Amino acid sequence: LPDGSSLTATNTGNDAADSDFDNTYRSPVVTLNPALGGIDKDNLTIDAGVIIVPVIGTFTDLRLTKIVSTPTAKIGDIVTYTIRLENVGTKDTTGVQVIEALFVGARYVSHTTTSGTYNVNDKIWTTGGVSAGATVELVVNVQIISGGAWINSVRINDPNGPPNDSVSVCLSAIIPICPERDEKVVLSAPADYSSYQWYNNNQPISGAIGKTYEAKSAGSYTVKVNNGQCPAEGCCPIVVAEVCECKVEICIPFEIKKVK
Repeated sequence: LPDGSSLTATNTGNDAADSDFDNTYRSPVVTLNPALGGIDKDNLTIDAGVIIVPVIGTFTDLRLTKIVSTPTAKIGDIVTYTIRLENVGTKDTTGVQVIEALFVGARYVSHTTTSGTYNVNDKIWTTGGVSAGATVELVVNVQIISGGAWINSVRINDPNGPPNDSVSVCLSAIIPICPERDEKVVLSAPADYSSYQWYNNNQPISGAIGKTYEAKSAGSYTVKVNNGQCPAEGCCPIVVAEVCECKVEICIPFEIKKVK
């Protein structure tokens, strides 16, 4: 039987709910005639009911969550990431690290933590001990320095626990363009997929079936690969906004000279 499971009681209730095996895992002796078909060949009345037995003892179970203060931001904005690590197990744990690698489009500003220390250079949060039932938190503030679809991931490194857990969140940093000045932006998807389809505001763009797409107007752009799937990095939208701070006809450089 699988770990953490046992047989149901023998011959209690209806045949769909009980077990025909005894507590030594033996079934009644049944004579089958392989020359015949149906029930004489495959006796469907002998079955084993299995139930899951609650785990008894102490164990560590860490749960990681991450949220971002806004899904969309402009270049220059301050954005806050909140990472929470919860020990939902019954055993205290020590030596846990959480790897919080900032993306290239952000600049570190500040951080606070309720437990342990965060190394700004290594991007590693050493949480210290996390008691059973306790939750610890890291808050990181960053400034957006580049537009794009930024997926920020965080991962547990726990030498005492189960396989490492990781979570990701998406931030769309707005890319400004001015169509009046013929500005555009080339959007790029990951390579090595068999097919691509670009969308603007959830509508497929006709003919936009390459790894890259040249966006000349505002919108929320996404790409689907391999006939409708999100790339491995996720379907984080690239947001393009039309921003023309002054009209083309008045944006003309000139000089003023004082003449006696």
